[in-house]
Amino acid sequence: MQRYWSEARQLIRLASPILVAQVAQIAMNFVDTVMAGQVSAVDLAAVSVASSFWLPVILLVQGIIMALTPIVSQLNGARKRNEVRPAVHQAFWLALIVTPIAMLALYVSPLALQYMNVDPVMATDCRYLHAILWGCLPLPCSRCCATSVKGSPIRCRPW
Repeated sequence: MQRYWSEARQLIRLASPILVAQVAQIAMNFVDTVMAGQVSAVDLAAVSVASSFWLPVILLVQGIIMALTPIVSQLNGARKRNEVRPAVHQAFWLALIVTPIAMLALYVSPLALQYMNVDPVMATDCRYLHAILWGCLPLPCSRCCATSVKGSPIRCRPW
């Protein structure tokens, strides 16, 4: 039983930053929904549709960048620390290549609404999507920094 509680404590310590990040993401979506719902039903629907376009695109970009963590871990484990910096640089270059493509995909994604059975106002009014699309710029670069630190043997305690 003692081993169970020890493992449970370690798992909770490991999972707590992920839990906080997920709750923060859900809270941000909740606040967007509440604020848009105060304006009109069309705005609420537009925020919902924009989020459904934004999430798959940004998760694809993040998934590509997340490949850096095992690369850095493997290089550190093999004591090839001099090869970590070029790997991180390559990830930054990859982020700089993938980000404009993702931004373009998000920018033109409202065109798909014209072929679906949606309200014409929603199909033409895509201000929210065009506003959140600028979040594509810093996100992959910050993910590069975070994943390079995750794969590093040096850790700083958040608490």
